[in-house]
Amino acid sequence: MRESLYETPKSEVQSNENIPYTPRMFSLRGRIGRLRYVAYSFLFNFVFMFFMGIVAAIVIPSIAQLNKGSGDLLISLVVLGLYLPMIIYLFIAMVRRLNDLNLTGWLSLIIFIPIVNMLFALYLLCWPGSPEENNYGPKPEPNSPGIIIVGIVLPLFVIVGLAAVAIPAYNDFKMRAQQSVEKSAAP
Repeated sequence: MRESLYETPKSEVQSNENIPYTPRMFSLRGRIGRLRYVAYSFLFNFVFMFFMGIVAAIVIPSIAQLNKGSGDLLISLVVLGLYLPMIIYLFIAMVRRLNDLNLTGWLSLIIFIPIVNMLFALYLLCWPGSPEENNYGPKPEPNSPGIIIVGIVLPLFVIVGLAAVAIPAYNDFKMRAQQSVEKSAAP
């Protein structure tokens, strides 16, 4: 029993500082780490581009056929309208990544400055976030195996796919250039 009515009660207060939270892909708040940033961005882009390819294959020829002469403006507006959700999502992911670095989301506007935007993207991909709770919330929980697979395998899949197309095309170009030089040198 308390000795005085005015004495503060004695109880242990537990802090929620070090309790990680589970980030959600489409959440507008919170922090995401480097690998989760790559995984969310690549997964969203991959699914979105697949959807965009299907829509573009159906909608754009229909618009072009309906408006024989003035369809270009309408097609441009449709494409812009279809890309808008992707742009918005990527900005949200960038803001959440900046929050993990304990920086304001307004810095995401740096992406519009040429050359600086490449350095900024490297910064977002390479710099580790705050190890503890920061101004934007608690640290995210460790990455799940699915996030690790998507964050590492999907970018490698894209790089290998590009290399599979680019290397033979470069070799073909080099061979044709060499043949052209030989033809021009021959009398």
